[in-house]
Amino acid sequence: MLFCGKLNLMMNTTLNTKSETNMKQKIRMIGLDLDGTLLTEDKTLSARTRTVLSRAIANGITIVPVTGRPLAGLPPVVRSFPGIRYSIHSNGAAVYDLTARRCLHGELLHPSVAGRILSLVDDPGAICEVFTEGYGYADPFGRSLLEKRYQGTVLMPYIQQSRRVVPSLEKFLQHVSTGIENVSVIGTSQKYCQELVQRLMTIEGIRVVVPSPSNLEVGAARSDKGLALLSLAEYLGIPRASVMAMGDSDNDVGLLKNAGLSVAMGNASPHVREISMHVTDDNEHDGVAKAIEEFAL
Repeated sequence: MLFCGKLNLMMNTTLNTKSETNMKQKIRMIGLDLDGTLLTEDKTLSARTRTVLSRAIANGITIVPVTGRPLAGLPPVVRSFPGIRYSIHSNGAAVYDLTARRCLHGELLHPSVAGRILSLVDDPGAICEVFTEGYGYADPFGRSLLEKRYQGTVLMPYIQQSRRVVPSLEKFLQHVSTGIENVSVIGTSQKYCQELVQRLMTIEGIRVVVPSPSNLEVGAARSDKGLALLSLAEYLGIPRASVMAMGDSDNDVGLLKNAGLSVAMGNASPHVREISMHVTDDNEHDGVAKAIEEFAL
């Protein structure tokens, strides 16, 4: 069993300023979103990306996968990559030391809050999951819908390795003692999810991330990819100015805004490109490798 503790840091959460972005300081840490960023569309690493990651690690740069996936969903090709020791999961809810096999830091929801979130979901076709201790949990109905949704896609192996089935999510939450990383709701329409977001705003202490129009991920107020990366950087004695981050979607905004140097993928949404300092090629054309070569090596 993994327990997420605190790094016990007094972290400055002010976003990067122009003076910081103009500082030319050696990059010592790179936070990389996975899907749409580090991984190609078939969920692998290109040969060039592998080579550049190895060069960066050999040069003393800490490479950190930063993802919405739970720990069990970290692709083997990433988890087994030589030199990758730390990873951040569930949109910043949990920071892991992969070598020591422990959770360094967690920003978690109380199970009762997760229960309140689920109670507001009244879409009979919605897929609801709760994430805790590195896995996603769904009831049999939710699991069947999840498998139907991803059957035959490149994401099916990820679903199979990272999900578990419980008879009832409500009863399952009554026995969770370590907190909930997030609650995922895949609705049947964008309109429904927009309405659900408005209802969720009546619950204090939560943060809603919208990875796609019909998918909501609800976590603790301070579960943010960027804040988690900075907490790890401070733990390792790395200043913000030496932290680089790359991403492609709206759940990467905090990651990019908090990094000393931010790079959006060529396939990123317009908003993500707008708030980033630089834009590289897309994830099918070695965008990560090219940006690391340009800014860190």
